[in-house]
Amino acid sequence: MGISKGHITESAFMGEFDNFQKAVGIPFDMCVATSEDGFRKPSCGLWELLVEKSLKGTEPSLKESFYVGDAGGRPANSGQLDRKKEHSYSDGKFAINVGVDFYTPEKYFLKKPKVQSRLMGLTFTRSKKALRC
Repeated sequence: MGISKGHITESAFMGEFDNFQKAVGIPFDMCVATSEDGFRKPSCGLWELLVEKSLKGTEPSLKESFYVGDAGGRPANSGQLDRKKEHSYSDGKFAINVGVDFYTPEKYFLKKPKVQSRLMGLTFTRSKKALRC
């Protein structure tokens, strides 16, 4: 929550986003939660907003969609972390709540082996009964 806690201003954040988008040369939409509310992961508010506004109500294929995030609840000594353990589970929980596959950046971008992560008794496998928001 860098913006809401004053760690970065909204205009500075948007400047960093604009610079990143220009550097990669690929247009994409970005949604940012700036408060502790229904838009903050692992809640699905931003996903629903994305579907409503950017996709104009067209439901994306969950089977073809995925989420890459660094907060997946990986254990210490997982082969992907230099620290004791993951700082949060919010990205993995968000993917489960939305119903899409989840990848760590190391798995998706660097092709490192998948790490079995635990989310309070749940593992990162797609469920036919995804926890919907």
